[in-house]
Amino acid sequence: MQINKLEKVIHQARTDLQRGGEEKKQLERTLADRQNLLQQAQQRMRDLEGAHTHLQQQVAMLEQEIDRERTTAEEETSELNRKLNEAREDLEQRTNQINELNTTIRDVHKDMKQSSGNIVELEQLLQQTRSLADKKGAQVQTLDQALKETKSQLSVCTKRNGELEERLRQLETQLADKSQQSVQLDSEVEKNFF
Repeated sequence: MQINKLEKVIHQARTDLQRGGEEKKQLERTLADRQNLLQQAQQRMRDLEGAHTHLQQQVAMLEQEIDRERTTAEEETSELNRKLNEAREDLEQRTNQINELNTTIRDVHKDMKQSSGNIVELEQLLQQTRSLADKKGAQVQTLDQALKETKSQLSVCTKRNGELEERLRQLETQLADKSQQSVQLDSEVEKNFF
């Protein structure tokens, strides 16, 4: 009777021992799984830290590049502003020159008109004088000489007028070129600024 009890106790103990062994194996497998998960998490953390460091380096490089680009843009804008101011000053100077030439041309035209009127008067006077050539030969020669000199002056005025008009055309062409350059510089300054 007592042996049967002992056998039952031993059987129960074996059963418990076997169950404990299985639980131990299960716990060991669970522990191994948790350790694998922990190692994977640690590796993931190292990877994220590396990626974070790499991103920080890229951000620093991008900030340096932005600073260089900003400095370059500021320098280019300053240079364009300088060129624009020079172009405006040159444009103003050439405009003044054109205005002066226009004034000179008007004066020359006035002189030409006056000389033409003088020639007409001299020709009329010469015609009248020639009718009295027998009596006023010396006066005719004087008037002829005056006529030649007046015609010479008119020729000089005509030549001078042609030169001034050519100079005016050149300056007007240059003024148009400078105006175009000024517009282009304004456009480049606006692009660089914004």
